[in-house]
Amino acid sequence: MRPRSTPLVRATCRNAPLPRTASCGARSFAAASQTNPLRCETRRPALFFQQSQCTPQQKRLITQQWLKRVQDGKDEWARHAEEINEGKRKSFAAHLEERGLIHDVVGERDLLHQVFTEKRVGIYVGIDPTAPSMHVGHMLPFMVLAWGYVWGLPVTFLLGGATSRVGDPTGRLKGREKVHTSIRKANMASMHMQLKKLGTSIEQYGRRHGYQKQAIWRRALVNNNTWWNSMPFIEVLRDLGAFTRLGPMLGRDTVKNRMNQGDGMSFAEFSYPLLQGWDWWNLFQKGTQVQVGGSDQYGNILFGMDAVKSISRNTADEQKRNPLDSELDRPIGFTTPLLTASSGEKFGKSAGNAIWLDKSMTTTFELYQFFVRTPDDTVERYLKLFTFIPLPEIHRAPKLERHEYRLPDPRSNCA
Repeated sequence: MRPRSTPLVRATCRNAPLPRTASCGARSFAAASQTNPLRCETRRPALFFQQSQCTPQQKRLITQQWLKRVQDGKDEWARHAEEINEGKRKSFAAHLEERGLIHDVVGERDLLHQVFTEKRVGIYVGIDPTAPSMHVGHMLPFMVLAWGYVWGLPVTFLLGGATSRVGDPTGRLKGREKVHTSIRKANMASMHMQLKKLGTSIEQYGRRHGYQKQAIWRRALVNNNTWWNSMPFIEVLRDLGAFTRLGPMLGRDTVKNRMNQGDGMSFAEFSYPLLQGWDWWNLFQKGTQVQVGGSDQYGNILFGMDAVKSISRNTADEQKRNPLDSELDRPIGFTTPLLTASSGEKFGKSAGNAIWLDKSMTTTFELYQFFVRTPDDTVERYLKLFTFIPLPEIHRAPKLERHEYRLPDPRSNCA
């Protein structure tokens, strides 16, 4: 007795079902081609999609409560502007000048006061993780962010994970030594945690001095790897490089000193201002209009201002193009004073006298002793720069006797 053969079941396709029986031969192939459009289709399949509108689509759901908070914040800032113009309130720029945190304004000083008065502009400070830790000298620009945060301004801590591969050539006569990728990534992770803790400490320290957090307060920690790792450099050359002239770049003091007194400059270091300017452009699109840096960053901030204005006016993306007709909408920056030792030498890794913020590099007792050994004529200045203590109390501090100071026990801090 012959065994009965059962037909094999073929895999079905969602678009067009195939016959259940196995087919062979030309006649079967012709029949299958009539029932399977994927095999008989000779023209290219068309994609049907809805045409996008000219106006940008809303991609994120925003609640009415959040919109109300934003509007309340704008109304509050408008009331503050009226009070400042009437002389009833101090502006943010005036507050920073009283604390000694503004050294040079990259642009017009009156315009900086007007921008901080009329708009709730964003501020950012950038730092490259070329070392495992920050030092005391880095704290001055970040104190500006601390004051901006408790005043209700959106602040951004920018970590230069991408720009640390090149390194800022400002103030250096020799190129930086090559660092292994593992070391660079370890430095970046360590400094990321430091900046994260710093942001939390600013909020807690402000609460101790009467600054209660509000819904409008914003702070962000951003790594510029976010855009540099996903963007071709040809776009930078298209939007920025095509409108940048070599004359001003060759005329910078950093380039002249390296070419005349140093060991020359690589193209990577020469293009560092382009990288920093592009960082500012990415943040500028989100409302970050003010850049703050140390006094040695004046040239980079100036180049960044010109770069942001040039990109905004000439970018190939028409939706991002903005002529910036109003001065209040243009980028502006300022520098903080340079923290120096009693001999006048600046603190830093290059100078070899850095007071690190990492306990494993500078102990708590050594950090404590650094401020205790501060000369008496510098104490008042340091209190203005590094603390939230009100100015009347700082002015009264030199009049106190030594036994009236309540200094912490260094042994308890080291424990």
